[in-house]
Amino acid sequence: RAREFATSCDVPVLSGPMRPCAGVEDVRREMLRLGIAYPIMLKAVAGGGGRGMREVHEDGELASAFERCVSETSAAFASATVFFEELMTGARHVEVQIL
Repeated sequence: RAREFATSCDVPVLSGPMRPCAGVEDVRREMLRLGIAYPIMLKAVAGGGGRGMREVHEDGELASAFERCVSETSAAFASATVFFEELMTGARHVEVQIL
């Protein structure tokens, strides 16, 4: 919901699907549909503090990174829901919370 809200407020967001991905093939399908190339960042929907995040630089890394991301987020947050977005390399992380 955060991506949808940001987009509706004309806040720029990195390219990625507006819904979670069910698995590796879903990630590949969405990348193709959206015209996104590697690198990408897999992210846990329920994540925080950098947990449940995995950089993926090529297709050969995707399956194991997805599995690790799901495993970590399941253990830490009791949720296996994962999405992805383009990876912006060389950027600083700034987190904003809107109340």
